[in-house]
Amino acid sequence: MVSSRYQNFGWNRYLYCRNDPVNCFDPDGRETQLAQGLYTEGNPAGHIAWVINGTVYSHHSTYSGGSDWGVSEEAYFSGSGHRSGESQDSRRQTLVHTLNVSEEQELVLEQYLQNNDPNVRDYCEFTFSCVTSTEMAAEATGILPEGPIVIISPLGVPTLVFPTSISPADLVNQFSEAGLIESTESRGNKPKVSVFQAIVNAVVNLFSAQ
Repeated sequence: MVSSRYQNFGWNRYLYCRNDPVNCFDPDGRETQLAQGLYTEGNPAGHIAWVINGTVYSHHSTYSGGSDWGVSEEAYFSGSGHRSGESQDSRRQTLVHTLNVSEEQELVLEQYLQNNDPNVRDYCEFTFSCVTSTEMAAEATGILPEGPIVIISPLGVPTLVFPTSISPADLVNQFSEAGLIESTESRGNKPKVSVFQAIVNAVVNLFSAQ
């Protein structure tokens, strides 16, 4: 069986299935998860990424030292490739949601992610973010039903397409309401600043970049 690296199962042979081997079983040791990164000092919204059997597919992050699309959990959570020089576990708390999906859904999702790296396109917090690409993958593979899309097309302004979810928390709520979240575990450290300070930092960074 393949377990998460940060889970300590000890000597309890049934802990991997939450002490319920009748209703919770994993015949081939495969696991599909969402890694919901909570806020950091400069990002109050957080981040979201896929984790499939120990491989992370994260849009627009570089904790591994390069693109975090198709890297190991260790490189993603413990790597120091971020511009701050700190690992993700040291910068933020991450909620890892294990999903209740079939083996067929997982295989289709894994193949989709391997063939559709969103990092080849320009990143945009409003129209093509980590939330957008994660939601698109879930809908394209039938894990989530396709949601409504709001299209704003004023005269002379390019069309803007917004996904159903606009934040990692919104997307996680979609999975929860669909009954797809089997369990949730936490890892990493909370930032040394409050959410309010993270918002202030983000605003300052936005204007300083102008």
